[in-house]
Amino acid sequence: LKPVDVSALPEDVRRYREERAKNWPSSKVTDQKRVAESERAARGELGGIDTSAAARAEARRAALREILAKQRELGHFEASEEIGDLDGEGAAT
Repeated sequence: LKPVDVSALPEDVRRYREERAKNWPSSKVTDQKRVAESERAARGELGGIDTSAAARAEARRAALREILAKQRELGHFEASEEIGDLDGEGAAT
């Protein structure tokens, strides 16, 4: 463990709070982020990143399918059976 320099602690805390305040999700900061994102989208810099809820859900399902396939490969069938995914495609057989 690193010893704490008590005399420097208040200054560290002050700097930390100032730094956090800059990025705090206030209406000003969120508006700035929204404007910056719309400008990037107008320039075509978003690169086809789909941030929709459906895309995120599909990514989670794909990750779960990979995990369950790995578990079946290792012989851990119970985890797949508990959620009813025996074939790795989301449907029980």
